[in-house]
Amino acid sequence: MISLLKQKEICKDKWDDLLLLQDKPRPYAFSWYLDIMSPEWSALVVNDYEYICPLPEKRKMFFSYLATPVFLQALGVYPTAKAGQTVLKDIYRQIEKKYVFTDFCSCDKPVEQLFEIQDMYNYVLPIGSEYKEIWENYGSDCRRNIRIAREYRYRIEEDLDAERLINLFISYTGKKVQGVSKKDYRRLASLIEYCTEKGIGETYGIKAGKDLIFGIFLINHSKRITLLFTAGSRESRAARAGYLVTDHIIHKYAGKDYILDFAGSSVPSIASYIRSYGSREEKYYRLYLNNLPRPFKRLKPLSIKC
Repeated sequence: MISLLKQKEICKDKWDDLLLLQDKPRPYAFSWYLDIMSPEWSALVVNDYEYICPLPEKRKMFFSYLATPVFLQALGVYPTAKAGQTVLKDIYRQIEKKYVFTDFCSCDKPVEQLFEIQDMYNYVLPIGSEYKEIWENYGSDCRRNIRIAREYRYRIEEDLDAERLINLFISYTGKKVQGVSKKDYRRLASLIEYCTEKGIGETYGIKAGKDLIFGIFLINHSKRITLLFTAGSRESRAARAGYLVTDHIIHKYAGKDYILDFAGSSVPSIASYIRSYGSREEKYYRLYLNNLPRPFKRLKPLSIKC
């Protein structure tokens, strides 16, 4: 039996325990992540938490719709490894019936063609080998850029202020990104603060004098390091600061049974940068369906690319 539960009706302990049964799970579906980034979320739950599917639901005017929140890559049906075609079919039929508009990024590809489907790409790098071996698998351009960055002799700092990191992003990148509101940035700040307090969030950055020119926020949870948010100035790009900081993180955790998750990108230049570390590609899927009544067909709820 599939039950539709509101956020307050969900047993968070059972929910998170099921996710922890997976090998190196992504952070996005955990209840603490959803509570912060999509407070109105609900879920489809099969039997007694045999399978679960989080639904980042929103409302506009008089209808509910499904849209992947900002700073959340993809969700899906869990546990992914066990979900068979019948389970996936039943859950995605429920989604198709419930929402007049869906723009949802999922790790699963629906069995039936209920949605328009766009292939999306994430990139991960196993870092269980020694650092020297990982270094040798970097692309030649990647190694060259790291060497250039080292010549600047910047000192990498940790424990950055969340607001300062977010403001750096807003100053240099925010105007180019559509669909990110002040509320989204406040939620991101809350996520950074929560993860830092719980010991699963880390920030790394570079300053030129007193000015922050580059920073990364990552979630280190269940042997998966997710590079969730990056911000940089023009100066940081010239200095190849991103290469330096990412290499520092890899060096720090090399030799442990971890996966570095770059969180993907639909921007070709960023995807090329990520691949230069020797990362491997993982597919996920953007599911789109617009069954809004004709007068509202063009009034799509605002959504940004995953």
